[in-house]
Amino acid sequence: MKRPNDVHPSATINAQLLKKDRKDAGYTQASFAAACDSVSLATIRRAEQGHKIITASLRRMAAVLEKDMDKYIGIE
Repeated sequence: MKRPNDVHPSATINAQLLKKDRKDAGYTQASFAAACDSVSLATIRRAEQGHKIITASLRRMAAVLEKDMDKYIGIE
């Protein structure tokens, strides 16, 4: 049987780096959420507070910022 983490893998985020790159790209949290398509504003906020988010959301955020997703994965 699959565990929930197997279905929706998550990662702890390097919050300061994600926030810096978002701001450097000229996005507010709201405009970034809109640019990331199906990533909610709440998810953006959680990520920038260093909470775990599902990797699919992180992948979308990294793509919008034109960065490698692994850059934003923090140490638990």
